[in-house]
Amino acid sequence: MMGFRLFARADNTAPVITFSVPSPQVVAIGSNLTFGVTVTDADGDIPELTITNWPPGIRHFDAAVGSGSVTGSFTCIPSTAAGWTSPYSVLFVASDGVNPPVSNIMTVVVTPAAAAVVTLTNGVWESGQFHFEIRGAGPPKGTIGVVQASTNLVNWETVGILGGEQPVDSFTDRAAADSPWRFYRVRQK
Repeated sequence: MMGFRLFARADNTAPVITFSVPSPQVVAIGSNLTFGVTVTDADGDIPELTITNWPPGIRHFDAAVGSGSVTGSFTCIPSTAAGWTSPYSVLFVASDGVNPPVSNIMTVVVTPAAAAVVTLTNGVWESGQFHFEIRGAGPPKGTIGVVQASTNLVNWETVGILGGEQPVDSFTDRAAADSPWRFYRVRQK
């Protein structure tokens, strides 16, 4: 039985993997992280790029292959539902078919989702009811929130639902006439 061993040629160099941003990268739950990945081979060999240890629920990598290079874009949106843990190390492995494979790791640090930033605007007192709008960068699209009111900053009651789909939601607090003052807050449900 005859076997062959693959040895790197002395005049052939291994490919190099580079990222468009430094590792680690920090991204909030529900936010988008995109970075470029380039594999170059000085000898003009067309490298093969594989990704191992994919993040949960993520399989998105667009790449273009050229003479002696692979250039691509890695995109992920971490979610708690997909089972993300932090930090998460994504392993990129490149081979030119001549030299032993080389690798580079991008570490992704996942943080909690950004807090909602909302503004109460266009408040109008009319017939014992307070009409107002909530504007701003609230919870991510599709997230449900509640608008609450209080007379003492201790006891809160829900006066409306914040849908998360629209940049502006309108509300009417029908109980506003029953108290000398009201405080409002928005909370994620």
